Amino acid sequence: RVLLTTRFTERLEEFAQPFELGVLSAADALLILKAARPEFKDGRADKNLGAVAEHLGFLGLALGYAAAWLSVHPLKTPAELLAALQPAELDAAHPLEDPRLTTRAAKYPRSLVNMLELHLKPLDGTPAMAVAVAAAFCDPDRIPVALLAAAAGLSRDEAEEAVSKLKGRSVVTLSAIDDPALAAADWGYVALHRLTQSMLRRRAWTVDRAGTLAVLARLRSALVDVLEDTSHHKNFAQRVRATPHAATLAMHLDQRQSELPARSRSQLDQFDVAVLHW
Repeated sequence: RVLLTTRFTERLEEFAQPFELGVLSAADALLILKAARPEFKDGRADKNLGAVAEHLGFLGLALGYAAAWLSVHPLKTPAELLAALQPAELDAAHPLEDPRLTTRAAKYPRSLVNMLELHLKPLDGTPAMAVAVAAAFCDPDRIPVALLAAAAGLSRDEAEEAVSKLKGRSVVTLSAIDDPALAAADWGYVALHRLTQSMLRRRAWTVDRAGTLAVLARLRSALVDVLEDTSHHKNFAQRVRATPHAATLAMHLDQRQSELPARSRSQLDQFDVAVLHW
């Protein structure tokens, strides 16, 4: 048996037995939020934490963001978090990038986007935001920290500090590498939720298009350097690890090709050739 998770259920019955998972229970959602700070264990904040969970639709991803926010802001109360969320409901027609997800508004409320926004807005213009934008246009799993550093124009120390800030906000996860050779080349692996990527891409394109284009140009250049480096047989493994990120970036840039400057469209054609050649 193979277990697949998906938000798109069209025609699933043709090859699988669908099983609706739903959202978290109120009790489980409360446990996630209470774990954010030791003082929540006494139960005195349960009412306000429960209100936050209900506002977020008991969605695990949104609750993870909320718990991280309460941890990052130890002097803020759950009531203050709820107050920050309530007036921030977005008017955008597509709070999630994929229009197929916006048709499921009951399952993916705009409060999910707003909760992430509370984390991201203070990071605008920082190295952490550049790293987050680069990660949003890669494959969601096993993104080398070294690749994100190149895309953001950062040193290793700066990149690791930026990733640490994103990890503390539950935007990304970080995995260490046991193999010394891989660790020396990649520095660690970042992963993030596909919905987080979707929200980041949409936000990046609307909030700072020029900055986003600069990050993507560096990301594209770094990937081309890896894919075209055949100077040593050991580079083969590095090229294999870079391939899903190159293919994902090419897909996203192709989808927005009409919005790119002429020079970027020309560079995109060259990038597509490099990816296909590899």
